[in-house]
Amino acid sequence: MSNLKRVLENVGTPDFGICVKCKQTIPLGRIFIRPQSLLCVNCAR
Repeated sequence: MSNLKRVLENVGTPDFGICVKCKQTIPLGRIFIRPQSLLCVNCAR
């Protein structure tokens, strides 16, 4: 499954915008720029 599909399935759930690795909130700016992101900036490095 593509990352974008996974993210879209989470819209409206408590898991939306949460990093799958560290469980911290993904900044809104990152979601706007890379909506398919499943990781926060720190975990994506």
